[in-house]
Amino acid sequence: MTSQTIKSQGIMQQILSSFSSSEQPGSSGMPPHGELPRQSQDNEVSELSKKRQQAFLQAQRHSRAVFILRRLLPVLSLVCCLAFFITGKFSFEYKGIKASVEKIDVNKDELKMTNPRLEGHDKKAGSYLVTAATATQKSDSPYVIHLNAIDGKLDHPKNGTVFLKAKNGVFDTKKEVLQLSGDLEIKAPNGMIAELETAHITFKKQIITSDRPVYVQMESSTIRADTIHIDGVNKIVTFQDRVKVRLIKTPKRTSN
Repeated sequence: MTSQTIKSQGIMQQILSSFSSSEQPGSSGMPPHGELPRQSQDNEVSELSKKRQQAFLQAQRHSRAVFILRRLLPVLSLVCCLAFFITGKFSFEYKGIKASVEKIDVNKDELKMTNPRLEGHDKKAGSYLVTAATATQKSDSPYVIHLNAIDGKLDHPKNGTVFLKAKNGVFDTKKEVLQLSGDLEIKAPNGMIAELETAHITFKKQIITSDRPVYVQMESSTIRADTIHIDGVNKIVTFQDRVKVRLIKTPKRTSN
């Protein structure tokens, strides 16, 4: 065999070898059948990493929320452990007090509630209902609820309903006692309207007291005093200290 033939065969082998190597998987930049391009694989890995990081952060927020709820609301801890932000009607009952809220926000060391509603009942004194625009509950006093823009009523099966309004209030769920302040007004079934600076309400006995000046309007008189005591069960109102009564002359009814 001549040297020229050997040389030609060597060139052909190099060409065939080069062509063969270019057809090997991945050598031409084209992926084998059934495999994704390198860039697509990198994107999938990056997306998976992001999802894992988001899941980890969500788990951290969830754990923090559960910790706060357990400190703030023992009665809600088992129910609320599935969420750190609650929307929609939510209700529960604790030691005879029925409560419901439309929304709960979990902050650092407190819960903020929207449109809370508290109901209680006593066999002798009757029932009561307290609603508010907002309420907060702090971790260092989980049984005390601070209320804003309050409406309430005390129902007695025989004596009727007493309505009340106030700007602010503090409700002790253990004692079932409500402290009210700010533009406080109380309306009794007999037409009496009392304007007070502050009031202390014991729901189990339906007793309302105040040691701050009070102004009362009735059909035929007005009364000013430094203190007032209202016994809703026995229908007794007592005024004390610097009591001033003004009688209002009502016009006589004439028959047609």
